[in-house]
Amino acid sequence: MDLNNKCRLLTATALALTLMLSTTRITRADESCVIPYSEFEAIKPHFDLDACPAGLASEDDGFCRISLENGGATLYEFHYSGDDACLTAVRPARDEEYLKRR
Repeated sequence: MDLNNKCRLLTATALALTLMLSTTRITRADESCVIPYSEFEAIKPHFDLDACPAGLASEDDGFCRISLENGGATLYEFHYSGDDACLTAVRPARDEEYLKRR
């Protein structure tokens, strides 16, 4: 396979994975926490949001964080669980979810 075909295949694969993972719910069959907030906070540069966008965790049951990288933004949703919060969803963020208009 020549270089152009390899690049096309790689681009198509990356696009397919992006579409499949555009909204990812983090769950396990045994309901244990896959990624606790304490681990996320230590390894992922991010910003705290005052509140989650509509339809996501409320102030009473969780919170959201956002990271900005590669020209885009990713939204992370956490729900309170025992002693630590647990990552429950990851998805691309839309500008209106984190930018304030003046």
